[in-house]
Amino acid sequence: MDDIPSDYSNPEYWYKSKRPVQSDRSDVFYVLPTTIPDWKDADGKWHHFANPLASDQRELSQISFEIGEKNFAQNRNYFAPYYHHITLESWYSFALIEERWPTAEKDLVLAFDYYIRHLNGERPFILAGFSQGAKGVIQLIKQMDPKIQERMIAAYALGYHISQKDLDAYPNLHPATDAKTPGEIICYNSVAEVPNLDQIIFHQASDENVALINPVSWKCDEEPAELEDNLTVPFWNDPPGKTYHDPITVKLDKKRGLLIVSGMSPERYKEIPEFRLGDGNLHFQEPYLYQEVLKQNADVREQAWIKARKER
Repeated sequence: MDDIPSDYSNPEYWYKSKRPVQSDRSDVFYVLPTTIPDWKDADGKWHHFANPLASDQRELSQISFEIGEKNFAQNRNYFAPYYHHITLESWYSFALIEERWPTAEKDLVLAFDYYIRHLNGERPFILAGFSQGAKGVIQLIKQMDPKIQERMIAAYALGYHISQKDLDAYPNLHPATDAKTPGEIICYNSVAEVPNLDQIIFHQASDENVALINPVSWKCDEEPAELEDNLTVPFWNDPPGKTYHDPITVKLDKKRGLLIVSGMSPERYKEIPEFRLGDGNLHFQEPYLYQEVLKQNADVREQAWIKARKER
Protein backbone atom coordinates (compact mmCIF):
# COMPACT_ATOMS: atom_id res chain seq x y z
CA MET A 1 0.00 0.00 0.00
CA ASP A 2 2.64 2.52 1.07
CA ASP A 3 4.93 1.92 -1.88
CA ILE A 4 2.25 1.99 -4.59
CA PRO A 5 2.52 5.35 -6.44
CA SER A 6 -0.63 7.45 -6.55
CA ASP A 7 -2.56 7.74 -9.82
CA TYR A 8 -3.01 11.46 -10.46
CA SER A 9 -5.16 10.88 -13.52
CA ASN A 10 -7.78 9.85 -10.94
CA PRO A 11 -9.59 12.98 -9.66
CA GLU A 12 -9.85 11.38 -6.20
CA TYR A 13 -6.16 12.12 -5.65
CA TRP A 14 -6.79 15.88 -5.87
CA TYR A 15 -8.33 18.25 -3.36
CA LYS A 16 -11.62 19.54 -4.72
CA SER A 17 -11.70 23.33 -4.69
CA LYS A 18 -15.12 24.97 -4.84
CA ARG A 19 -13.76 27.48 -7.34
CA PRO A 20 -13.85 26.47 -11.02
CA VAL A 21 -10.62 26.70 -13.00
CA GLN A 22 -10.38 29.90 -15.04
CA SER A 23 -7.93 30.00 -17.92
CA ASP A 24 -7.17 33.71 -17.51
CA ARG A 25 -5.94 33.28 -13.92
CA SER A 26 -2.64 32.03 -12.55
CA ASP A 27 -2.41 28.80 -10.53
CA VAL A 28 -1.32 27.69 -7.10
CA PHE A 29 0.17 24.22 -6.65
CA TYR A 30 -0.03 23.53 -2.91
CA VAL A 31 1.82 20.75 -1.07
CA LEU A 32 0.16 19.38 2.07
CA PRO A 33 2.04 19.38 5.41
CA THR A 34 2.07 16.48 7.89
CA THR A 35 -1.50 15.84 9.00
CA ILE A 36 -1.57 12.31 10.49
CA PRO A 37 0.31 10.20 13.06
CA ASP A 38 1.42 6.61 12.55
CA TRP A 39 -1.66 4.48 12.02
CA LYS A 40 -2.66 0.82 12.21
CA ASP A 41 -4.68 -0.98 9.54
CA ALA A 42 -7.35 -3.66 10.04
CA ASP A 43 -4.68 -6.37 10.13
CA GLY A 44 -2.80 -4.63 12.93
CA LYS A 45 0.06 -3.44 10.72
CA TRP A 46 1.55 -0.02 11.47
CA HIS A 47 1.99 2.48 8.63
CA HIS A 48 4.26 5.53 8.43
CA PHE A 49 2.72 7.16 5.36
CA ALA A 50 -0.65 8.73 4.72
CA ASN A 51 -3.17 6.77 2.70
CA PRO A 52 -4.35 9.31 0.09
CA LEU A 53 -7.74 7.65 -0.33
CA ALA A 54 -8.62 6.95 3.33
CA SER A 55 -11.63 9.11 4.21
CA ASP A 56 -10.66 9.65 7.85
CA GLN A 57 -7.16 10.78 6.88
CA ARG A 58 -8.51 13.04 4.15
CA GLU A 59 -10.72 14.68 6.73
CA LEU A 60 -7.66 15.49 8.86
CA SER A 61 -6.07 17.13 5.82
CA GLN A 62 -9.04 19.36 5.04
CA ILE A 63 -8.09 22.34 7.22
CA SER A 64 -4.56 22.40 5.79
CA PHE A 65 -5.86 22.45 2.23
CA GLU A 66 -8.27 25.23 3.16
CA ILE A 67 -5.64 27.46 4.77
CA GLY A 68 -3.39 27.03 1.73
CA GLU A 69 -6.23 28.08 -0.53
CA LYS A 70 -7.13 31.02 1.72
CA ASN A 71 -3.56 32.28 1.88
CA PHE A 72 -2.60 31.99 -1.77
CA ALA A 73 -5.54 31.21 -4.04
CA GLN A 74 -8.34 33.67 -3.33
CA ASN A 75 -8.03 34.89 -6.93
CA ARG A 76 -6.15 31.95 -8.45
CA ASN A 77 -6.80 28.38 -9.56
CA TYR A 78 -5.93 25.92 -6.81
CA PHE A 79 -4.39 22.48 -7.32
CA ALA A 80 -3.36 20.34 -4.36
CA PRO A 81 -2.65 16.59 -4.42
CA TYR A 82 -3.18 13.98 -1.75
CA TYR A 83 0.03 12.00 -1.44
CA HIS A 84 1.84 9.44 0.71
CA HIS A 85 3.27 12.07 3.04
CA ILE A 86 5.29 10.77 5.97
CA THR A 87 3.65 10.67 9.39
CA LEU A 88 4.23 12.87 12.43
CA GLU A 89 6.45 10.36 14.22
CA SER A 90 8.77 10.22 11.21
CA TRP A 91 9.90 13.76 12.06
CA TYR A 92 11.26 12.71 15.45
CA SER A 93 14.45 11.51 13.76
CA PHE A 94 16.41 12.88 10.81
CA ALA A 95 17.33 9.29 9.93
CA LEU A 96 13.65 8.36 9.64
CA ILE A 97 12.98 11.43 7.49
CA GLU A 98 15.72 10.45 5.06
CA GLU A 99 14.57 6.83 5.02
CA ARG A 100 10.90 7.56 4.41
CA TRP A 101 10.90 10.80 2.45
CA PRO A 102 11.61 9.23 -1.01
CA THR A 103 8.16 7.60 -0.98
CA ALA A 104 6.48 10.97 -0.42
CA GLU A 105 8.69 12.69 -2.97
CA LYS A 106 7.91 10.07 -5.61
CA ASP A 107 4.23 10.92 -5.33
CA LEU A 108 4.86 14.67 -5.45
CA VAL A 109 6.98 14.40 -8.58
CA LEU A 110 4.21 12.37 -10.25
CA ALA A 111 1.56 14.87 -9.11
CA PHE A 112 3.47 17.92 -10.30
CA ASP A 113 4.29 16.27 -13.64
CA TYR A 114 0.61 15.42 -14.16
CA TYR A 115 -0.37 18.96 -13.18
CA ILE A 116 2.06 20.52 -15.68
CA ARG A 117 1.08 18.16 -18.52
CA HIS A 118 -2.68 18.05 -18.06
CA LEU A 119 -3.96 20.77 -15.71
CA ASN A 120 -1.73 23.84 -15.90
CA GLY A 121 -2.36 24.94 -19.48
CA GLU A 122 0.99 26.80 -19.54
CA ARG A 123 -0.29 29.37 -17.04
CA PRO A 124 2.05 31.04 -14.52
CA PHE A 125 1.94 29.39 -11.12
CA ILE A 126 2.87 29.75 -7.46
CA LEU A 127 4.30 26.83 -5.49
CA ALA A 128 3.37 26.84 -1.81
CA GLY A 129 3.73 24.51 1.14
CA PHE A 130 4.20 24.44 4.88
CA SER A 131 6.50 22.18 6.95
CA GLN A 132 6.67 18.83 5.13
CA GLY A 133 4.93 20.60 2.27
CA ALA A 134 7.70 23.21 2.20
CA LYS A 135 10.29 20.44 1.92
CA GLY A 136 8.28 19.13 -1.02
CA VAL A 137 8.22 22.56 -2.67
CA ILE A 138 12.00 22.87 -2.43
CA GLN A 139 12.55 19.36 -3.78
CA LEU A 140 10.27 20.05 -6.75
CA ILE A 141 12.22 23.19 -7.63
CA LYS A 142 15.51 21.29 -7.47
CA GLN A 143 14.21 18.97 -10.20
CA MET A 144 12.28 21.52 -12.23
CA ASP A 145 12.79 22.00 -15.95
CA PRO A 146 14.17 25.53 -16.58
CA LYS A 147 11.42 26.29 -19.09
CA ILE A 148 8.76 25.39 -16.55
CA GLN A 149 10.53 27.35 -13.80
CA GLU A 150 10.26 30.47 -15.98
CA ARG A 151 6.51 30.31 -15.31
CA MET A 152 6.97 30.12 -11.52
CA ILE A 153 5.82 33.42 -10.01
CA ALA A 154 7.22 32.56 -6.57
CA ALA A 155 7.56 29.70 -4.11
CA TYR A 156 6.45 29.90 -0.48
CA ALA A 157 8.26 27.29 1.64
CA LEU A 158 7.01 28.13 5.13
CA GLY A 159 8.46 26.50 8.23
CA TYR A 160 11.40 24.83 6.53
CA HIS A 161 14.95 25.70 5.51
CA ILE A 162 17.39 26.00 2.63
CA SER A 163 21.02 25.25 3.46
CA GLN A 164 24.16 26.56 1.85
CA LYS A 165 24.75 23.03 0.63
CA ASP A 166 21.41 23.20 -1.21
CA LEU A 167 22.33 26.51 -2.85
CA ASP A 168 25.74 25.22 -3.93
CA ALA A 169 24.26 22.07 -5.46
CA TYR A 170 21.17 23.65 -7.04
CA PRO A 171 21.82 27.09 -8.60
CA ASN A 172 18.15 27.33 -9.60
CA LEU A 173 17.20 27.88 -5.94
CA HIS A 174 16.81 31.64 -5.48
CA PRO A 175 16.01 32.74 -1.90
CA ALA A 176 13.89 35.89 -1.64
CA THR A 177 15.79 39.17 -1.36
CA ASP A 178 12.91 41.64 -1.52
CA ALA A 179 9.13 41.91 -1.82
CA LYS A 180 8.67 41.55 -5.55
CA THR A 181 11.40 39.80 -7.52
CA PRO A 182 9.73 36.97 -9.51
CA GLY A 183 10.89 33.38 -9.17
CA GLU A 184 12.20 33.68 -5.63
CA ILE A 185 11.64 31.32 -2.68
CA ILE A 186 10.17 32.75 0.52
CA CYS A 187 11.41 30.65 3.42
CA TYR A 188 11.43 31.31 7.17
CA ASN A 189 10.89 29.84 10.65
CA SER A 190 9.36 31.79 13.53
CA VAL A 191 9.78 31.56 17.30
CA ALA A 192 8.48 33.68 20.14
CA GLU A 193 10.95 35.74 22.13
CA VAL A 194 11.29 33.58 25.25
CA PRO A 195 14.09 33.21 27.83
CA ASN A 196 14.98 29.62 26.86
CA LEU A 197 15.13 30.32 23.14
CA ASP A 198 18.20 28.19 22.47
CA GLN A 199 16.62 25.19 24.21
CA ILE A 200 13.63 25.00 21.88
CA ILE A 201 13.66 21.96 19.64
CA PHE A 202 13.62 23.08 16.02
CA HIS A 203 12.47 20.29 13.74
CA GLN A 204 13.03 22.73 10.89
CA ALA A 205 16.85 22.64 11.31
CA SER A 206 16.72 26.42 11.40
CA ASP A 207 20.41 26.75 12.14
CA GLU A 208 21.08 25.47 8.60
CA ASN A 209 18.81 28.06 7.02
CA VAL A 210 20.52 30.64 4.82
CA ALA A 211 17.30 31.68 3.06
CA LEU A 212 16.46 34.50 5.43
CA ILE A 213 13.87 37.21 4.90
CA ASN A 214 11.48 39.12 7.17
CA PRO A 215 7.96 38.74 5.66
CA VAL A 216 6.79 41.93 7.35
CA SER A 217 9.46 44.30 6.02
CA TRP A 218 10.52 42.05 3.11
CA LYS A 219 14.13 42.82 3.92
CA CYS A 220 17.06 40.56 4.73
CA ASP A 221 18.52 42.73 7.48
CA GLU A 222 17.99 42.44 11.25
CA GLU A 223 15.92 45.61 11.59
CA PRO A 224 12.70 44.89 13.57
CA ALA A 225 9.39 45.33 11.76
CA GLU A 226 5.99 45.86 13.38
CA LEU A 227 2.87 44.03 12.31
CA GLU A 228 -0.38 45.42 13.66
CA ASP A 229 -3.32 44.58 11.45
CA ASN A 230 -3.52 40.84 10.80
CA LEU A 231 -3.49 39.23 14.22
CA THR A 232 -7.23 38.80 14.62
CA VAL A 233 -7.09 35.35 13.01
CA PRO A 234 -7.61 32.18 15.07
CA PHE A 235 -4.77 29.67 15.17
CA TRP A 236 -4.99 26.01 14.22
CA ASN A 237 -5.90 24.75 17.71
CA ASP A 238 -8.16 27.62 18.82
CA PRO A 239 -11.90 27.20 19.47
CA PRO A 240 -14.28 28.70 16.87
CA GLY A 241 -14.60 32.46 17.16
CA LYS A 242 -11.35 32.92 19.08
CA THR A 243 -9.46 36.04 18.00
CA TYR A 244 -6.35 37.95 19.02
CA HIS A 245 -5.48 41.61 18.78
CA ASP A 246 -1.89 41.80 19.98
CA PRO A 247 0.47 43.62 17.58
CA ILE A 248 3.84 41.97 17.19
CA THR A 249 7.39 42.87 16.24
CA VAL A 250 9.32 40.54 13.95
CA LYS A 251 13.12 40.53 13.86
CA LEU A 252 15.40 38.38 11.73
CA ASP A 253 18.15 36.61 13.67
CA LYS A 254 20.81 35.64 11.12
CA LYS A 255 22.92 33.67 13.59
CA ARG A 256 20.04 31.37 14.53
CA GLY A 257 18.41 31.41 11.10
CA LEU A 258 15.07 32.42 12.64
CA LEU A 259 12.43 35.11 12.89
CA ILE A 260 12.11 36.26 16.51
CA VAL A 261 8.55 37.38 17.31
CA SER A 262 7.89 39.60 20.33
CA GLY A 263 4.65 40.99 21.74
CA MET A 264 2.53 37.85 21.48
CA SER A 265 0.16 36.67 24.18
CA PRO A 266 1.87 33.74 25.99
CA GLU A 267 -1.15 31.49 25.43
CA ARG A 268 -0.30 31.51 21.73
CA TYR A 269 3.02 29.73 22.06
CA LYS A 270 2.61 27.20 24.83
CA GLU A 271 4.48 23.92 24.48
CA ILE A 272 2.80 21.20 22.43
CA PRO A 273 4.14 17.96 24.00
CA GLU A 274 2.68 15.56 21.43
CA PHE A 275 4.58 17.39 18.69
CA ARG A 276 7.76 17.73 20.75
CA LEU A 277 7.86 21.47 20.22
CA GLY A 278 9.12 23.58 23.08
CA ASP A 279 7.50 26.63 24.65
CA GLY A 280 7.87 29.43 22.13
CA ASN A 281 8.17 27.39 18.95
CA LEU A 282 5.73 28.89 16.44
CA HIS A 283 6.10 26.20 13.81
CA PHE A 284 2.40 25.31 13.73
CA GLN A 285 1.44 28.99 13.62
CA GLU A 286 3.43 29.79 10.46
CA PRO A 287 0.47 29.52 8.02
CA TYR A 288 -1.65 31.82 10.21
CA LEU A 289 0.77 34.35 11.62
CA TYR A 290 1.46 36.30 8.43
CA GLN A 291 -1.75 35.58 6.51
CA GLU A 292 -2.46 39.06 5.20
CA VAL A 293 1.10 39.92 4.22
CA LEU A 294 1.41 36.62 2.36
CA LYS A 295 -1.77 37.31 0.38
CA GLN A 296 -0.55 40.78 -0.50
CA ASN A 297 2.91 39.58 -1.43
CA ALA A 298 1.60 36.88 -3.77
CA ASP A 299 -0.28 39.61 -5.66
CA VAL A 300 2.79 41.89 -5.77
CA ARG A 301 5.02 39.13 -7.09
CA GLU A 302 2.48 38.12 -9.71
CA GLN A 303 2.27 41.67 -11.03
CA ALA A 304 6.07 41.84 -11.10
CA TRP A 305 6.18 38.53 -13.02
CA ILE A 306 3.65 39.85 -15.57
CA LYS A 307 5.63 43.07 -16.01
CA ALA A 308 8.90 41.18 -16.46
CA ARG A 309 7.34 38.95 -19.14
CA LYS A 310 6.05 41.96 -21.08
CA GLU A 311 9.50 43.56 -21.02
CA ARG A 312 11.27 40.51 -22.43
